[in-house]
Amino acid sequence: MFIALQKSLNTIWGVKPKPKSEIVKMIKDRIFYLGLILMIGFLLLMSLVLTTFITATTDWIGLHFPNIVIYVIQAVNFILSFGLTTVLFAMIFKILPDIKMNWKNVWLGAFVATILFSIGKSTLGIYFGMVNLESTFGAAGSVILILLWVSYSSLILFFGAEFTQVLALKYGSGIKPTSYAEKVS
Repeated sequence: MFIALQKSLNTIWGVKPKPKSEIVKMIKDRIFYLGLILMIGFLLLMSLVLTTFITATTDWIGLHFPNIVIYVIQAVNFILSFGLTTVLFAMIFKILPDIKMNWKNVWLGAFVATILFSIGKSTLGIYFGMVNLESTFGAAGSVILILLWVSYSSLILFFGAEFTQVLALKYGSGIKPTSYAEKVS
């Protein structure tokens, strides 16, 4: 999965590894990137779980606390989740492909990807908070929705990368391959 994601992002950015690039550097980078991807995936999954938990416990919180507490919890959850997701998308767009690019070119693409990702995550969080998992179709429907969420997240990631690439080429400082990559002709 890691190699496929890096190759896909390299394709979007129009670069490819040099045939005779440094093997040790590539191995070190791939280990670093693998750890980065695992960390990002874990944090995004925890964000979805937290949103689902908050949605599922909203009724209980409403019975025991004033309604303002619900709004504060949801606002804090949204702000933290949105900020974390923006940073994570920016890290993917900046660090994972074999390119050199300024951080300022990455932030708008990460912001747009985060908006779209948050819409999908919130919608699924609402569904998971309201679904009856004891019914026959509840559990099967949840599995299908998790697969749908993974697919949606992948599409948003690639859309954000394309959006960032267009911004960098049109309004930013451009795209430069790293020392062990080259532009595709």
